Formats: sequence, C-alpha cells, structure tokens
Amino acid sequence: MTAAPSASGLDPQGSQSAVDPHDHMTWVTLVRHAETEWNREGRMQGDQDSPLTPRGLAQAQALAAAFALDPPSHIYSSDQGRALLTAHTVAQRCGLAVKPDRRLRERHYGDLQGLTWHELRGQHPDLHARFQSRDPDFVPPGGESTRDFQARVMPALEAIASAHHGERLLIMTHGGVVGLVYRQVLSMPLDARRDYRLDNASINRFRWAQGHWHLLAWGDTGHLDAVQGRDDLV
Repeated sequence: MTAAPSASGLDPQGSQSAVDPHDHMTWVTLVRHAETEWNREGRMQGDQDSPLTPRGLAQAQALAAAFALDPPSHIYSSDQGRALLTAHTVAQRCGLAVKPDRRLRERHYGDLQGLTWHELRGQHPDLHARFQSRDPDFVPPGGESTRDFQARVMPALEAIASAHHGERLLIMTHGGVVGLVYRQVLSMPLDARRDYRLDNASINRFRWAQGHWHLLAWGDTGHLDAVQGRDDLV
C-alpha cells in the first residue's frame, strides 16, 4: 500500500476534526476492476469490454475475501461487464446488492478502442500524437475528451457520496475514474503526466466531507499477494 502523499487536502491518517463531524462524512473506497484479457494485451478498452483473465477472477475473489472482513454499507459499480463481474463477486460475499451506474464508465476512446499503443502509433500516427499531447479537449473520433469525461464522472461520484453521509461505500470502477479523483485531491491539471501507479483490483480509500475529497490510502494491493505469486494464473 502506498501512503497518501503530503499535500493540501490530503489526510493520510484519516483523522476526524471538530469541524468535520462523523455524520457529515462519507468514506469512499474506489477499486479498479480486476484484470481483463485486454489489460494483459495492453489494449485500450474504454467503452468496450473484454473478459476477466484467470488472474482477474482470482483477484476478484481476493477482493471479496478482503471486504468480507469489513463490509461496506453499499456497493456501486460501473455498468461495464469487467467492473460489474468484479463488483458482484465482492457483493455476493458481503451479502449486498450492486447498484450499477452508467456514469461510472471508463472514458470512451472511440476509434482508438481495441488498439495497443504500438498499433495506434503505426496505424494512426496523427491520432497517436494528439493523444500523447494530453490535450484535455482532444476528442478521439467517436469518443470523449478528458474534460468531458471529468464532467461526467466527478458530479456522479460527488452525488453518490453526498447521498450516504456517515456510511462507507465501495465503488467498483476503472483506472481513469479513480485517477480523476486522485488528480482532484492533488490539484493536478488534466494535461499533467500521470505520476501514480494504479493496479487492477487495487484498493484506494478516500473521504468525502464538506464538498471535498481527502485521500486516505492509495494503491493497496496487500490482499493480492497470494494471487500475484501464482504462475498458473498467467
């Protein structure tokens, strides 16, 4: 697990203050879905989907075992198959239902979906250059810009968190979605190069209080130790 970096708005210890009473906080755990076939192949999934790998299925079970020890109050999920399957695996173990939400989908990469970075660079060099520029207003053909992606995701997460003050939520979603919250906490511009690692099935804990996100813990993969060491899952 990576400790939350020291910056304004972060709360590494998860401590409560007098101005943030318990009943006006929401503890939100954001989890990236388990590994898929396209993750292993390095393909852009976006609004498309691919099956969980054997390792991904084992990661989902490991997540379920971890959350069964301390179940959340509610489980929300992107309605995409890879997130839903991971979420349902956890929910079944915790005795909870999954609440799908289309707004929690990954960024739509349009015509770039299904391509590896090598294929994108070779087949569409102009689009590859635009994508690499990290322009937040660049819209892949048939897709969604980073700015529009943010405008879709952040209000959804804030509405969900605000509806559950005093409760603990598990939200199963995608790397891009979790990364948006991380960027907002650290005030990182949308065009800034990513400086963080975000593994499949990693656990990332936040607190929502008085209209602000606070990062409590980032990139926890301790529950995956046994899975990562199994060669038969590769």
